[in-house]
Amino acid sequence: MEAHEHLHLVSVLQGLANRAAPNLLVRWMQTDDYWRGKLQQPGRFLETAEIVSIPTLEALLERYAGVYQGVVLWDPSVPATSNVASTVAGVDNLLPIPYRDTPGSLYRRLVAAGPQLPVRVNLVGKFTGSGMIPDINESSSGSAKNDAYRWAIERYLETGLCNPARMGYTIDSFWTSHPEYGGDYSNSALTNHDFIIRHKGFFWDLSVWGDEKPNDDPGQPLQTDLTTLKRLFAAAASQSNQQIIHVAGFTPWAWKYCNELYSHGGTSTPFGKHGGVETEWETVRILSSYNAFIDADAIGLVGLSNASFYDHMPRPERFNFSPPPQLEDMQSSGYISAAGEAVPRTYWINYIGDYDSAAWMTTQLPSKWDHFRRNDLIHSWGWGPQLMERGMPIFDEYLRTCTPRDPVWASDNGAGYLNPTQLFTPRNPSGLGSGTATWQNHCRRWFQSLGIRQSGFVIDGGGPNFTHAQQAIYEPFSGDGLVTHTQFRAGEYPHMIGSMPVVGMADGGLNASPQNAASQIANLASSGGRHFLPVRSILKDPGYYYELNRALQRNHASILPALLDPNWFFYLMRHFLGGDNSARAFFLADTIPSEVIQGRTYQARAWLRNIGWDSWDSSEGMGYRLAVNLSDSINFTDSQLIAIGGVLAPGKMAELQFQFEVPSEEGRKYLLMDVVDPSGNRFGEKGNPFLIREVDLIGEPVGVSNWPEY
Repeated sequence: MEAHEHLHLVSVLQGLANRAAPNLLVRWMQTDDYWRGKLQQPGRFLETAEIVSIPTLEALLERYAGVYQGVVLWDPSVPATSNVASTVAGVDNLLPIPYRDTPGSLYRRLVAAGPQLPVRVNLVGKFTGSGMIPDINESSSGSAKNDAYRWAIERYLETGLCNPARMGYTIDSFWTSHPEYGGDYSNSALTNHDFIIRHKGFFWDLSVWGDEKPNDDPGQPLQTDLTTLKRLFAAAASQSNQQIIHVAGFTPWAWKYCNELYSHGGTSTPFGKHGGVETEWETVRILSSYNAFIDADAIGLVGLSNASFYDHMPRPERFNFSPPPQLEDMQSSGYISAAGEAVPRTYWINYIGDYDSAAWMTTQLPSKWDHFRRNDLIHSWGWGPQLMERGMPIFDEYLRTCTPRDPVWASDNGAGYLNPTQLFTPRNPSGLGSGTATWQNHCRRWFQSLGIRQSGFVIDGGGPNFTHAQQAIYEPFSGDGLVTHTQFRAGEYPHMIGSMPVVGMADGGLNASPQNAASQIANLASSGGRHFLPVRSILKDPGYYYELNRALQRNHASILPALLDPNWFFYLMRHFLGGDNSARAFFLADTIPSEVIQGRTYQARAWLRNIGWDSWDSSEGMGYRLAVNLSDSINFTDSQLIAIGGVLAPGKMAELQFQFEVPSEEGRKYLLMDVVDPSGNRFGEKGNPFLIREVDLIGEPVGVSNWPEY
């Protein structure tokens, strides 16, 4: 319990201290030293920072006394109050301390004695599971656990005090009953609280099953946890105006809600009748119906330090990776014949996962990124770009040190682990209207920030099959490729959705032995002919992929294996399926500043590249043009059209100069850019992502007579 209360308090304090600026770093795991060393290098985030070591807890509290107002006292006899205390602490600027009046406890050390911090909110004895829930005039649910959460929902979420778009699915103090089940203290998820605290989010830990009582609260009426969960997310969806909700955390497999016997200290008693993956899928299914995605800090590697600090690191607005191949590149590599046919071979690609969690990325990627074999062959990293919020250091390292052999495509299921089948009505259990446009706009921005054009693994477990009609919602932001859950459902062999090539995952988990994994791939391709095989592996290092590729080449040469990256894989697949690798563009850069003065006209420049296989011949019709649009939403309205002129050959770049007129109004708007063909069709309507930027329209600065025009 001592470790729990210390980790809890320090993490919450860190979130408060880092709310306005990056002030407090915690040294908890080995990777904390690794990332601090990286960020102190010349030109990086901490290059000029002065690092001061704080020797004691009291000294830490004294240094940051200005960020908290007292204590929220929680009740160890009701474990849920530890999570409720975090919610209260983030909103009311308090420190969570359990009521333990024993020698050495934080209560004795900081409340009863020492600085005698004032108790501002007292949760001790407040929730009994009977009578009325205090303060909210509501009958008890019959569960002290659920009464605590319902009190917090009404007092902090339904009133708008909490940030409804930030949630922590973190195990409550039930963890202290058997901390050894999860491996180490990092799996308590306490160090993960700081990010949600910084954003004044809501913490919860509830079962998603309505057909059995949860093992942590077996006396509750059936479905009580599930009913509370639905109320929680209904309130969040309402308060957020049905925008995307970020849930950091995961099912606490080692302790609750499923039959996984994960490090249970020799016990063979499961904690429920449902499997771990089944419980994961049901969690994602329910949450997705409310527009919520999981940032999946799964058991074993739950712990993440300093996310509230990393959250202040600058993030890229856009990034352009190496251009896709041209037709000539395919032909010279032997993948397309002189006659224009895809050559019969086994074209395979690694989905290198599972990096759908900032915790997994931040702690597991350093050794893999620094591996001496990394540049020996292609590594197609499956990363969630939205994980930059909590895990920016690895992305910063990527942007500075990646090579053409380090392509990134999106991990499950795009910019967050959300089940896309739950975006369509009817949405059970939320009953909300369609969430497809909300999801598309969320993914567009994040994909652009890392230059992602393909989705490497879309899991639809627990929901209905991901139909072809539903797959189409990925085309606007993932138009150069999509990998669905499994290849062996009907219709999930390579096919086209509009201009987007789609294929199912051929193997969802390669063998730990590279030689055996090579045999798996060879068996998938045993029939000969052309095969497009995405295969998934989890937490493997570049040495594994080196040996895997070598085993394929040496032992299974008859299948003619060719390892490709996402751009090559899907351009070739599109060509093979009769699609057209045209109407593709990179928007490389522009000179329009992020703040512009209303009513002004700016001299602007923009650079773009033709990454398709067609020439842009502006001698036909109205020619090819760049559409530039300022909009209140991510939708093109009245666009300014700038002629590209001449003929822009495949792979070539154009520089455009134009006057950019700013309307006479203030506020934030979206700056959108797209290419329009001679027939008036935008490339974005053919699956090529258009550019999205945010621009602030401001008034004339006082005292500035000659504001520069770019």
